[in-house]
Amino acid sequence: MTKLFRERMRGADLGFDHIMLLLVLALIVLGLMTVASSSWGASYTLSPTHSVWYLFSRQLVWALIGLVMMAITFRIDYHRWQRWALPVGMLTVIMLIAVVVVNWDSPVRRGLFNDSVQASEVAKFATVIYLGVWLVSKSQVLDNLSLGIVPYAVLIGAFAGLILMEPDISAAATVVILGMAMFFLGGGGYRNVALATVVMAVGGLVLALVIRPARIEEYLAGWRDIRESNLHIFEALSAISSGGLFGVGAGASRFKYFSLPAAHTDSVFAVVAEELGFVGALVVLVLFALLIWRGYRIAVKAPDSLGLMFAAGMTTWIAVEALVNIMTILALLPFAGNALPFFSYGGSNLVMTMAAMGLVLNVSRADHRRPQPEKVNAPTDQRWGDGRGHLPRAGRRPGRAS
Repeated sequence: MTKLFRERMRGADLGFDHIMLLLVLALIVLGLMTVASSSWGASYTLSPTHSVWYLFSRQLVWALIGLVMMAITFRIDYHRWQRWALPVGMLTVIMLIAVVVVNWDSPVRRGLFNDSVQASEVAKFATVIYLGVWLVSKSQVLDNLSLGIVPYAVLIGAFAGLILMEPDISAAATVVILGMAMFFLGGGGYRNVALATVVMAVGGLVLALVIRPARIEEYLAGWRDIRESNLHIFEALSAISSGGLFGVGAGASRFKYFSLPAAHTDSVFAVVAEELGFVGALVVLVLFALLIWRGYRIAVKAPDSLGLMFAAGMTTWIAVEALVNIMTILALLPFAGNALPFFSYGGSNLVMTMAAMGLVLNVSRADHRRPQPEKVNAPTDQRWGDGRGHLPRAGRRPGRAS
């Protein structure tokens, strides 16, 4: 029975990359389990009834909404986004401006509707859509200063600048990195990409020193003595080290209750490592690595440039978020505050991440539907005449006269 099932699965064309779907679902389930465990303390504090499941139940609702969004972005032909790119971009800009205006008196302005919608998360999705369509339409002039480079830099600067006004440096940096990666994938020259990388690195460092100098100082101090590092990072590393090889057990974290800041959001990877140990953390890393590899594989096999840009852009977004979050928790980067996709508590991040994965699966479905050349039995076509082997042309039977 098992053998027959495997043979049928190998021969079946499921119409999309089912391995990618399984990876996404696995990360969603693991993420929900982690939120359920890591949010007990925060749930008890925030819940009107002191329920330890308060935040988990909210995250579960967001996950269901995310499944609907993923189904929508999977079913709708991704080419339709070419018509919707401009309205999506304009609505995102309006939303980002509204965040700043509505919350003008607040020092931190990141959400709408009582912070239930994080505009920067929507902006990341919209950035990939708008820039992907723009790059495909301007593919012949990308390296032209006035027609390609400057307009593209203005577009990225508009999105990143509005996010920076919240202020959210990590989200703004994510948008800039996304833009640079997509410019390179869209056909931008190596020299321009390298120059932009240097400019971004220097500009980011100067900005961080001006806006968040304490974080840079704590990061550098941590390399000399980890006890002088950011308290958040010190507690995260302490939680990770206490997990050992196999962890203290699911739900048994001690650091998540009091000493570990933002255990259910920014520091969620530390809770994973404490409860599941090095082995569990490694499993999570492998799942992310497989997801990223599969996403880029879908991009490479995309039937057109637009599909490539969408799949590669969305995958790069997830890769950057995961990499920055984990490297921050491991004290390899200054504290940034990026969410860990699928794992960190937060409706906007989860819903938009799942919508992004639906779009990547959409591109994989388009690749599966692309007409394939007729299969032939012989690897070469032994023609009369010169006696040499020739690769048969698509749609032509070997041995037939020209």
